[in-house]
Amino acid sequence: MAALTAKAFGIPGVPLGVYPGVIMADSDVDFHAKVTQAMVPAMLDGLLSDQGSSDEGTTESFEQGEIAFVGDYDEVLEEFTRRGWTDGLPIVPPTQDRVDAFLRCTDLAADKSLGNLRSSNVEATVLSVAVNGVMAGCRPEYMPLLVAVVEALADRSFGVEDAGSTPGWEPLITVSGALVEQLGFNSGAGAMRVGNRANTSIGRFLRLYMRNVAGFRPYPDESDKAGISYTFNVALAENEAVTDELGWTPQRVDRGFDAAATTVTLRSVSAISAPIYSMGDRAEGHLAVIARTTAEALGGWTGYTYLNGGQFPLVILGPAIARTIAADGWTKEQVKQYLFENVVIDAQWVQDYARGVSGRHFDWGMLADDGRAPEEYRHAAEEGLMVRGTKEPAAFDIVIAGNPGRNQSRAYISNQIQGPPTTKAVRLPAAWDEIIAGVQKH
Repeated sequence: MAALTAKAFGIPGVPLGVYPGVIMADSDVDFHAKVTQAMVPAMLDGLLSDQGSSDEGTTESFEQGEIAFVGDYDEVLEEFTRRGWTDGLPIVPPTQDRVDAFLRCTDLAADKSLGNLRSSNVEATVLSVAVNGVMAGCRPEYMPLLVAVVEALADRSFGVEDAGSTPGWEPLITVSGALVEQLGFNSGAGAMRVGNRANTSIGRFLRLYMRNVAGFRPYPDESDKAGISYTFNVALAENEAVTDELGWTPQRVDRGFDAAATTVTLRSVSAISAPIYSMGDRAEGHLAVIARTTAEALGGWTGYTYLNGGQFPLVILGPAIARTIAADGWTKEQVKQYLFENVVIDAQWVQDYARGVSGRHFDWGMLADDGRAPEEYRHAAEEGLMVRGTKEPAAFDIVIAGNPGRNQSRAYISNQIQGPPTTKAVRLPAAWDEIIAGVQKH
């Protein structure tokens, strides 16, 4: 990570002392031996030598708009794969005509910067959005939404530079607003499964952009240090019809935007709960099951709610479950309050787990002393208390989606304060009505 950071900021080479192994899996004897026999000599050599790390990378760069390769489809695919520009799947070649079609769906200039990606120290441009959108298999009319996704990615509060950390969290896009219907998103059965073009290609776009522009590449480059991880998330579309039917506010309004807007919300996801099946005609019966299963998914990771300051779970309610909860007179705010009070985890387990993640000293009394945990948690482990998984009701995000004929919900767990929910409004070009009319005509 030190070498990658130095490369991103233009430092020619950094002397490194690298621990030979995994600290948390070594005995105290092995740890001390490796420090004295490997780390200390390497650190001294680095301090005394004017030679930096020789691993400075060999990535070839191109000017904006420059033709990178000419060939038939098979040749393009092989070349892009060789250069590491794909995600292991076939891509759509980003020819000039295809890229131009995307650029016609935005009023922004191709060279406009959407922000600096601190992970790679590269400016995210409208052109790079179009190129990766083509490669991911998106339609040109998705372009305004893709731009908003990258604006969220580049937002300093999102912290894209943390995305290569070892938990292997994967960003998730949620779409709320009229574009869900206009662009043909699936918010029903199988809402989070690959298959629908809008949901799938836009989710894939984000992974390609993270790889090609933000610089996160797993094996063999290993600039992405995920321990195991999983594949990209398809974009989640909010079921507007059911949300309106219940009189609940849509996600975009919950996030502070006008109801007339379409928004994208980007968030980290490090864990997904088991399918949550609940039954009955009372809200609390359903929410008790949802809270417990969400807590099981969050588990020992709760420690980082208090060490670092937060968790931001997303709970997807199936339409049938949301209707039952609303029919029992519950508002979305009451749902969030219930989850805040009832997503609880054993304090001793949280303490033990947090120490195992990084070896950091975790003690409820210490956290109470500096105000990071409430006073009643001071002796939580010794007293066998259950502790809350989040710090406030507003930490929960509630979105309605999924099969209307099933009693299923699901929870998505963030990577503590890394990749917090970040929302951007989608800006449509002046010719949007004409663009959509042309799409619907064909």
